[in-house]
Amino acid sequence: MDALRSDSAAIGLSLSTGTPELKDKCELILAAGANSSVEVSRFPNDFKVVRDQNFTLLGGPIGDPAFCNQHTQRRVDKACRLLTALGELPDPQVALRLLRHCAGFAKMVFSARVVPPSHHRDAMRSFDAAVRTCFEQFSGFHPDADQWAQATLSTESSGLGLRSLAQHGCAAFVASRSSCAALCRELDPQHTFLTEGDTAPPEREAIAEFNSNVNADSRLAASPAEPLRQRELSLALDKRTFMQLTDASHASVARRAHLNLTSACGAGLWLHALPSKACGLHVEPALFVTMLQRWLRAPFVDEDFYCPCCDGIMDRFFDHALSCCGGGDRTRRHNLLRNEAYFSASAAGLFPELEKPGLLPPRPLIGSVYEDGSRPQGSDDRPEARRPADVYIPRWRSGPPAAWDFAVTCGLRGAAVVSSATDKEAAITRYEDFKQSFKSTGTVCRQSGLTFIPVIVEASGGGWGKQARRVWSELAKKHALATGELTSDKESAVTLLQRLSIILHRESARAILRRHAPVVAAAGHAASSLAATLAEGASPGGF
Repeated sequence: MDALRSDSAAIGLSLSTGTPELKDKCELILAAGANSSVEVSRFPNDFKVVRDQNFTLLGGPIGDPAFCNQHTQRRVDKACRLLTALGELPDPQVALRLLRHCAGFAKMVFSARVVPPSHHRDAMRSFDAAVRTCFEQFSGFHPDADQWAQATLSTESSGLGLRSLAQHGCAAFVASRSSCAALCRELDPQHTFLTEGDTAPPEREAIAEFNSNVNADSRLAASPAEPLRQRELSLALDKRTFMQLTDASHASVARRAHLNLTSACGAGLWLHALPSKACGLHVEPALFVTMLQRWLRAPFVDEDFYCPCCDGIMDRFFDHALSCCGGGDRTRRHNLLRNEAYFSASAAGLFPELEKPGLLPPRPLIGSVYEDGSRPQGSDDRPEARRPADVYIPRWRSGPPAAWDFAVTCGLRGAAVVSSATDKEAAITRYEDFKQSFKSTGTVCRQSGLTFIPVIVEASGGGWGKQARRVWSELAKKHALATGELTSDKESAVTLLQRLSIILHRESARAILRRHAPVVAAAGHAASSLAATLAEGASPGGF
């Protein structure tokens, strides 16, 4: 375009893309603007003549920053009508999914790819503000700066996937510009990546902005030799934001541990589950909002207080509720996870058995009770007092039978917080080893011709242990073969993990609300709906 503008005889002819302001189908664009020497009279009278060098081509604005920003702002205003409607949805799970996939960054990504970020920064910021307002409306709480920065991260990086348009606009533009550079050279052999002109090239500005917001090992060269992928550039931006949020001088140990745990492999799968009641993936609004609030680590109360279920200290973030031994919530969560695995194994034709007796020693103590919340009858040394496997598989991997022993650990309890702040799998790995060594369970099972598999999940983030991940991968293959579903093993495994993830975080949210009920009851009208939600999980039974 700069080359055309330097030639006073250059003209452009384009078809309108449907912009409401244009009544005619054809435009005559004077690429040199006021310096053009084109005889306009030689063209049909019904041609619209563009003399200020500002025009729209294939839906993208070309011109000065004011024109580009105005063009993007019109798209933002149109998108805001959808955001306003989403904010009024009574189901936050549905609203969040629509916001992430339909009304958020994806709605404006075309503008971000075709317009230099410096040309429409104000419009991008106004869109980000509208997205945040929409989230606050349907979620009912207001995240602070750090919590919202976390929300803008990808779900693999402990976020909600509500990507910031202003922050990722440079990545979108650079990726688009580098991808089409080869095509531009086919049209013009003298084309270069940097379009030098009177001012700094927009490509150079975008690369400089990107490089200032990523780590040193992710910075780009002044003129990339190969096409760049927007996904990879956005991951680099997320990595820098995550590093800033977990900086020791900025965040507490518990905050760093929480961010690490919520970025574990598979931890954010519950955010991608289709909110279907028929598939058991829908979550009641009160519980889902609690899940969001805990995921972003927003405090539920201003001060610590005594837990009404065990008389322990309940912290402001309700981390204690995830491992509290009172109230039966831990037992219910454990049993629901176990049952989901049992039903999936049954569907896969593995003929599983629940709680088969005489296989395993008593469960280890966590606090004052056993890890599943119940005490075995009689002395721990009596053979009949031995706890069974949670799920017994008669034939596993074409070999001996297997005993799946489920347990939920928490990386935010006690001394585990410090190790979780540096290693997201420290708590899971430690508990897997403990389960194997407790009363020599692993050795005793091997001697009896039984494969003992501890299936461990971390409560705060939802990451599974290495042995558990192998179980789910194998189970997904067996399930796909047995049911004949036209899905890949990976897709089948993701569906199973989404159901398990929903169960884990939903029941943790229920445990939080049970202990938060006295505070909520003071709100008056919210008490009845909360009581109905909690009543659904009143029984800590198995099925």
